[in-house]
Formats: sequence, C-alpha cells, structure tokens
Amino acid sequence: MQFSLVQSVRNTLDHWMVRPIERVMLAKQLATMIKSGIVLDEALDILISQSSAGRLRAVLADTKMRVTRGERLADAFAARPGVFSLLFVSMVRVGEASGTLEANLRYIASQLENDYELRRKVRGASAYPALVFFLTIGMGMGISYFILPKLIPLFTSFRVALPLSTIIVLALAHWVARWGAIAFPAALIVFLLLRLFLRSPIARPAWHRVIAYLPLFGQLSISINLARMGRTAGVLLEAGLSIVDALQITGETMQNENYRRLLFSVRRSVEGGVSLEDAFRVAGTSRRIIPPLVSRMLMVGERSGTLTQSFLSLADFFEREVDSATKNLSTILEPALILMIGAVVGMLALSIITPIYSITGSLHV
Repeated sequence: MQFSLVQSVRNTLDHWMVRPIERVMLAKQLATMIKSGIVLDEALDILISQSSAGRLRAVLADTKMRVTRGERLADAFAARPGVFSLLFVSMVRVGEASGTLEANLRYIASQLENDYELRRKVRGASAYPALVFFLTIGMGMGISYFILPKLIPLFTSFRVALPLSTIIVLALAHWVARWGAIAFPAALIVFLLLRLFLRSPIARPAWHRVIAYLPLFGQLSISINLARMGRTAGVLLEAGLSIVDALQITGETMQNENYRRLLFSVRRSVEGGVSLEDAFRVAGTSRRIIPPLVSRMLMVGERSGTLTQSFLSLADFFEREVDSATKNLSTILEPALILMIGAVVGMLALSIITPIYSITGSLHV
C-alpha cells in the first residue's frame, strides 16, 4: 500500500513536471541517434547530459539504469507511466521486436507533436474568454464586498423608495458583507470538489456525454477526440500493429470516457468478425459521437487496403475542423462576453445612481 502510494505520487510528479515538448524532443533526438548508429546506452547518456537538472534528467537516469541491467527499452519506459504513455511504450515495444525502433520513435514524435499543437490551439482559444469571465466575476465580487456594504447605511438612512435593482444589489451586498469571508473559500472548495467528482469514474461518462451536446463546445469536443483517435490509430497501424491491437491501445489512450468505451466496443466487434465500418456505425449511432463520414472513410480504407491512410486522413480533416473552430471561438464569444460585462456594470451603476438621484431630489424639496 505504501509502495503503491509512493509510486502514484512519483508518476503524478513525472506527468506534471516533464513538459509535452520535452517528450517530443526526446523521441526525435533518440530516433536521430539510433539512425546514426549510436548504441542505446550511449544515446541515453547523451540525452542525460543534454537535459537540464530536473525531472526529465532523473527519469532518463532511471531508464539508463534499467537498460544497463538488462531490461528492454520498452520495459524501462513502462516503469515511468507518468512520462511515457501506453502509446509511447507500445510503439517502442513493436519497434524493438521488428527492428524499426528508429522509425517508430519518429512516429511517436510526430504523434506527440500533433497532440501538443492540438492542445495548444484549444487552450489558446479558450484563454481569452476564460480570463474575461473570471475577471468579470472577480470585479462583481470585489464591488459587492468592498464598495456596496459602505453604501447600505447611506441608502437605508433616507426614507425613499428604492428601485428593485437597488434592493436586490443591497441584499446581495448585505449577504456578502456578512458571509463573504466564508462563502468565497467555500465556493472555491465546492468548485474543486465538483471538478474531482466530474473526473471520477462514476460521473465522467455522463459529463463527457453532456459536453458533446453543449453549443459551440460540443462539436469542438467531438472534433478534438476524433482527430486524436484518427492520429493515434493511424500511427499505430503505420508502425505495424494489427487493427485489434491498435483499437485497444487507442481506446486506452483516449481521455474522453465515451470514446474510450466506443473503441473498446469496436475492438470486440472487429475481433468477432464484424467489419470496421459496421462496428463504428453501430457503436457511433448508439452514442451519437461518430459522424457518418468516419464509418464511410473507414469502409473505403478497409476495402482498398489503405486503412492506415484513412485514419490519418480523418485526423487531418478533424484537426482542420478544430483549427477553424478555435479561430472562430473568440469571435463568436466576444459579443456575448461584452454583453455580460455591460449587463453587470450597467446593473451595478443603475442600482447605485438611481437612489442617489432620488435622495438628492428629496433633499432639494
């Protein structure tokens, strides 16, 4: 139990402290050195010497130690799952067995690079809307906590009829002044707990299904997952794996629970003799996350013997869809964000200015 906990902590640190771009460069450099005829031990020594003091250097040192004492490179990588994914390990294992390690490492580098670019585009597109949203929430909370409570005595000391918007804002300000110091940390804790719950095996499938139906983000999520699925399966087939093994590994590498289950279902159907087209069509129809284009392109690839190219073509198509969607996301959301900010500021201004005019008018009379 203690060993398992230590191993889990180590894997988590490996995952967060080794950047994706470092994994890309590792695969590229290792492939280049193997192609140049440098033996594996020396190649690992060179990678260790080139790595700055950090997590990756420690991981490579552990890998070198394991290889030196007789373990295969794939087994040494498998011991650090926080850095080397199942896809990475499987590709290296196939490369060692077939003598195509250098080519498979290049496939890995290409896959990791495409996945990294995909994540970067999505994060870049969502950064601006998220920043504006949280700044608006923070501004509203700051005004409610620091400014509005000071206006409550002023408004309540005069016997004037307050508009409904002012009554609502003052009630909110009174509540924030009394409970804000507890409510804000509690809200943060609830948010973090909700996030953990949505990532749990119980809630994750339902949450991922909900995401697929969200406006704007639903189609983006489907395109991201299909691009990742096509790229991973295509690279695995190109490396020499069977379609059953490629589907199994692709399913295990998918983060979206619905696509993971779909691929496992497709693998079982294909293993039972069902064509890939039919397996994807039936599984995708029941979940509504596989467009007809996917099964039709796979049908063409299966019948013509170009299944690898069909998967890679699907990846290219949906990566372009993601690129187009992320470029348009900020443009689509910007008017909604401006309206939201305007509504918050306008309501606060109206709630404060209107009673001030009423108070000033009653004093003048």
